Parts: sequence; C-alpha cells; structure tokens
Amino acid sequence: MQNPLNPLILLSFEKLARHLLYVWYKNNNKHCNSE
Repeated sequence: MQNPLNPLILLSFEKLARHLLYVWYKNNNKHCNSE
C-alpha cells in the first residue's frame, strides 16, 4: 500500500530541515566570528 503523499511530505520535510540547518549554521558562524 503506497501513499502518494509520502514523497511530497518527505520532500517538504527535507527542505525544512535544510533551511533550519542553514539558519543554525549562519548563527553559529556569527557567534564564532564575534568572539
């Protein structure tokens, strides 16, 4: 039983995770540079 919505959910989740990682990485770099 394959759910046609699964790939879309996974794709959007991956996009969100990537965005969060990017934001977190930028914040980390800011802290490292200011110190």
